Amino acid sequence: MWTRVRPVKRLILRYPPLREEKRKKHPFHYACLLTTLDPDEVIQQLHLPIHTLENNEAVTLAYSALYDKRGGTGEVEIKESKQGIGINKRSKKALNHNR
Repeated sequence: MWTRVRPVKRLILRYPPLREEKRKKHPFHYACLLTTLDPDEVIQQLHLPIHTLENNEAVTLAYSALYDKRGGTGEVEIKESKQGIGINKRSKKALNHNR
């Protein structure tokens, strides 16, 4: 049996850094959001008015707001699992035996 796969939407965001000293080196930060949610689902989850769908900029902000609301636990779980599979190596503290 084949399962239906929803298409993935890619949203690329470009925004200036908050601190002035970082703006000199890198004028913009970039982020990529991947989602299977349709714009109407995002608007519904954020309890925004339906006419928001007519404004592309508002829909983009809604996607990023929904991403910010999710809490980031997925990244924490992935980061913790790297050590278990040996991707990140722990640095051991050397003892000073020559005192």
